[in-house]
Amino acid sequence: MQQRDNSNLTAIKKMFATLEGQLEIPEQQPEYLLALASLWQQTLAIL
Repeated sequence: MQQRDNSNLTAIKKMFATLEGQLEIPEQQPEYLLALASLWQQTLAIL
């Protein structure tokens, strides 16, 4: 139970830091999203 609580608190702290502009989330950066979209396009082309 303690591990889950700590994980939740860490996630909440990251959300607040993001809202305040103190933390950039790599998964929300344009380069990452473009690379991910390209990967999905390649995957769907194979199917």
